[in-house]
Amino acid sequence: MLLSITTLVVANIVEEEESELIDETDGSPSNPTKEKQTTGRCRKGLISSLQMLGDYEALLTPPQAVCSVANQAAAKAIMFHSGRTVGNGYYECMSITDMPMNCSGNLRHLIIEACISRNLLDTSAYLWPGYVNVRANIPLSVPSQVPGWSSLMKGSPLTPTLINALVATPASSLPEIEKIYEIATKGSDDEKISAASILCGASLVRGWNIQEQVVLFIISLLSPPVPADYSGSESHLIRYAPFFNVLLVGISPVDCIQIFSLHGMVPLLAGALMPLCEVFGSTAPNGSWTLPTGEELTSHAVFSNAFTILLMLWKFDHPPVEHVMRDATPVGSERSPDYLLLVRNSKLSAFGKSAKDHLKIRRMSKILNFCMEPIFMDSFPKLKRWYRQHQKCIASTLSGLVQGTTVHQIVDALLNMMFRKIGRAAQSSTSTTSGSSSSSASGAEDILARLKVPAWDILEGAPYVLDAALTACAHGRIAPRELA
Repeated sequence: MLLSITTLVVANIVEEEESELIDETDGSPSNPTKEKQTTGRCRKGLISSLQMLGDYEALLTPPQAVCSVANQAAAKAIMFHSGRTVGNGYYECMSITDMPMNCSGNLRHLIIEACISRNLLDTSAYLWPGYVNVRANIPLSVPSQVPGWSSLMKGSPLTPTLINALVATPASSLPEIEKIYEIATKGSDDEKISAASILCGASLVRGWNIQEQVVLFIISLLSPPVPADYSGSESHLIRYAPFFNVLLVGISPVDCIQIFSLHGMVPLLAGALMPLCEVFGSTAPNGSWTLPTGEELTSHAVFSNAFTILLMLWKFDHPPVEHVMRDATPVGSERSPDYLLLVRNSKLSAFGKSAKDHLKIRRMSKILNFCMEPIFMDSFPKLKRWYRQHQKCIASTLSGLVQGTTVHQIVDALLNMMFRKIGRAAQSSTSTTSGSSSSSASGAEDILARLKVPAWDILEGAPYVLDAALTACAHGRIAPRELA
C-alpha cells in the first residue's frame, strides 16, 4: 500500500511540474510528441535519486513478505539484459531453483518497477550500472506451461483452479487487469462473477503497481450503462444482482474501504453505490437469485451490502479541515450524501481540461468505461427521505408513528420478531399444547410475510423499533442482554 500511494504522489508532483512546462511553451496537451520532449526538474531529480539509491544497499533489504516479489523484479531486469523474451508467467512460476544465480532483489527493484508501471521511468532503468548482476547464470529452459496470469493472457478459460490462482496472486501489469475487466463486461454470467472475485482479490489488496487501476475498474463495474436494447419496466441494475453482490462483499472489509479512501476515490465510489441502494432498496424480496454456491440471494441482501459500505464511506471521507480544532464547527464537517456527490461532480467536471490531467490520462486504461455525468440527490428520493429522517432522529425526540399505516405494521412485525423468545417463554409457562405450537408457527410465518417489503420501508420503521426497545429496557420490561 505504501509503495503504491507513495509512487502515485511522486507521479502527481512530476506531472504537476511538467504540465506547467507544457503551458509555458504553449505546447498543446493533445500533442504527445511535445509531452515526451518535456522532462521536468522533478523527473530528472527522481532518476538521479533512484540511481544513487543503489549506494545504500544495506537500507534496502525487503520485508520477508515481499522478498519473492523483489527477487522477481530483479530477475525481470536480468532477463532484459540477456535479451531473452519471456512472459510474466515465467516469473509467476519461478522457484528458488529457477531463479537466476546471484539474483537478489531489494526494495530498490520494487520502487523501479512501481515507477515504470506509472510512466515515471522506462525500461532503460534496467541498464543502470550496478542495478542487477549481469553475470547471473540464467536457466536455459523456460517453463512452457505456467499457471496464473500468463495462462489467462494466453486464452485459458477460467477454470476453478485458475480462478483461485488469480484471486490469490496480484496482477503484475495493466493488460492483465484489462483482460479481467473485459471478461467482467462481456463474458457469461458465471465468468462475470468469477472476474469480480478476481478483481477484489490480491490485485486490489496487494497490487502495488496496478492498485489504482483496479479501484477504477471496480467503480466502473458498479455503474453499468443502460443497454441500448433494454426496454424493461424495472431498472436495468436488477439483472446484475449476483455480480454486484460479489463486488460489494469483496470491497466491504475495512482494509479495502481504506484503499479506496487513500486513493481519493470515496466520492466516486459513493456515486456508484447510491443508485444500487435506491434500486435494490425499493425492490421487495419476492424473488431471488441462485448463486453458484447454491445460496439464495435477495434484493435485501444486495441493498444491505451496498448501504453498509455507503455508511462506511462517510466515516472515511474526512475533509482536511476536519482535523483542525476550532471553536466553531468547520465548514464541511457535516458530511452527507449531498457532500459526497458535490465532490464527485466537481472532480469529474474539471477532469481532462488541463495539461496535468492529460498526462494523468496516459497512466489510465484506455478501455475504462466511466460515467462522467453529474449525479444529484434528487435522483434518489428514497435515500434522500431516509437521510432527512436520520437527521431528525438525531436532532429531536422521535414521534409521528400512526397506527394502521404500513410503517406501523412493519414496526409491529419487527418488534414481534425481536421479542419472540420472550413471548415463547411466557407462552410455554401457560400452555404446552400442539395447538399453541401451530399458532406460534403461523405467527412467525405472518411476521415474515409482513417483512417482505422494500428495504427502505423497513429502514423507515427501524428508529421506532429501536425507540420501543430502549423504552422497554428503561422501564425494566426486558433486560438489555435479551436484545443481543
